[in-house]
Amino acid sequence: PDGDMLGKINSLTTYATSISWLPAVGKQAADLMAISCMDGSFRFMTRSGREEKSVKAHDGAVVVVRWSHDGSAIVTGGEDGDCKIWSKSGNLRSTLVSTGQCIYAVCWGPDDDQVIIASGKSLIIKSVQSGGNSSNSRKNLQWDAHAGIVLCVDWNVANKLIVSGGEDCIYRVWDNYGRQLYASKPSEHVITSISWNPNGESFAVGTYNLLRLCDKTGWTHSRQRINNSGSLLSIAWTFDGTQLAAACGSGAVLFAQIVGKRYEWKNTEVTLVSPRKLRVEDVLNETLEDLDFPRDRIVDIGLGFDWLVVVTITQCYVYSLQNLNTPHIFEIRAPPHFIHMCKRYFLTLDSTSGIHIYSYEGKVIASPKFQGLRPEYLTREMVALSPDTVVIVDSVDSRNIYTLDISSGKILSKLTHNTEVASVALNQHTLGVQERIMLFCDRNRDLYVVTTQNSSNNNHSTHNNPCV
Repeated sequence: PDGDMLGKINSLTTYATSISWLPAVGKQAADLMAISCMDGSFRFMTRSGREEKSVKAHDGAVVVVRWSHDGSAIVTGGEDGDCKIWSKSGNLRSTLVSTGQCIYAVCWGPDDDQVIIASGKSLIIKSVQSGGNSSNSRKNLQWDAHAGIVLCVDWNVANKLIVSGGEDCIYRVWDNYGRQLYASKPSEHVITSISWNPNGESFAVGTYNLLRLCDKTGWTHSRQRINNSGSLLSIAWTFDGTQLAAACGSGAVLFAQIVGKRYEWKNTEVTLVSPRKLRVEDVLNETLEDLDFPRDRIVDIGLGFDWLVVVTITQCYVYSLQNLNTPHIFEIRAPPHFIHMCKRYFLTLDSTSGIHIYSYEGKVIASPKFQGLRPEYLTREMVALSPDTVVIVDSVDSRNIYTLDISSGKILSKLTHNTEVASVALNQHTLGVQERIMLFCDRNRDLYVVTTQNSSNNNHSTHNNPCV
């Protein structure tokens, strides 16, 4: 991740156009990649450079290849205008679409049952299910996305939003129904690459000599000019979302790290100065202290209720803001996607071990679970924490909201809404669980208020003002 070359893998007899790693399962590291080639084939190759298999896939170049999220299938897009689905061993399953024009980008949907395809100026969403009578099959969509050819597209697992970029020099954000949520102002140059941060909080946009980091709603966090890089042709994030690598038209590989994040709580301000350094400032007393983490880079930070929680790749540090010299430190199995905090506890979520609730002494209080819970699909807005309860939106059917008891981890109630729930929140300052109030906002941006005691009875009031 620091840009040091470990060695040469292999020398191909043709040009490679894209590379996709087989997704890691659990603690098993990715060891196999699929490489699309100009000669119309894609190839399976190990990390050590051994070519396992070559598959003739398209007439003309294979422009793009992507593994599904669960590693059970492969999608390819070709210069011949075909988009095809293959088994993990390289056997053809189906030809999803024949467009008659070069396909520059394809991407799997969050549930691996759909594929989005960039065809000319349009985006196409096709169901992978072969049978139209299946209850799991989705409706196919096609819409005019850009004024020029669409060159790049990505679909996020966590927030289910789509981003695309094209020859019109504009990048756009879409929901999974093809409705535009944001369109940028035209850039100076063509948008050549775009990629979501795995946590769904941001995405990166690549163009000629420029890398842009954007919030999930589309507005720009930062713009970084990179002299003599050429067009950024492909972008890939690390699994923890703290670093990215970009393939440059000049032949170089660009490595970037997210820094400068700022967190505030009362009179305390915490800034991520570098990948392994935090700056804690008390603006009232005008004191300043730096915290160094030489072992691993910082992945996530939580600040609130007079506590500071810092998570690195392998460890979690819990500081009292009254004493930053003696943190509680404990090992973690995987870096979390996000941190939630309340007065008594804090919550972490990762795709390996799920949800964990800790005390500020570092003890595990609960690990809430219920049937169908898929933590890799949960976003920060879909979970809320209070001193006695935790609320989770069902990632499989987001109309359902579960309320669980923290001490036992058991389900207290289940609320089924009439449309998809986008975000939830709990009040913090009450006398007990009987006064706990939950707010949730649905996809129509209607805000609802309900007590957790009565949530299973759907006794809730509605406010039609947009949720802020």
